[in-house]
Amino acid sequence: MTGSINTGGAGYGSFMGQSVDNTSNLVRFAFAGDSKLDAKVDLTDFTYLAANFNGTNKNWLQGDYNYDGKTDLTDFTFLASNFNQSLPASSSASMGATVPEPAMIGALGCVGLLGRARRRRRVR
Repeated sequence: MTGSINTGGAGYGSFMGQSVDNTSNLVRFAFAGDSKLDAKVDLTDFTYLAANFNGTNKNWLQGDYNYDGKTDLTDFTFLASNFNQSLPASSSASMGATVPEPAMIGALGCVGLLGRARRRRRVR
């Protein structure tokens, strides 16, 4: 799941080694329930959800993990299912991490289809 926070003056100075201001949108892979996007779901994340529970017009930082605008029992269930989970170090690496090119996905798909076609020819 990808979590995102619009900082909107939230007092951030840096995020994953990059400077941010009140116009920044922070995005990274995260467990549902990781309000702070710090790669772990813990008591601090629960506190964000609890402070906004049964509220409307909420965002990820405020516990709305399914982006429906409400912090409710569904969001609590997401947090509870991931409580005490952490992303591996490779997933929480700096923003300079290597990202595969989009064309690579297509190339891998073609390789898979060719292998499948080859297998069909052998069966006949």
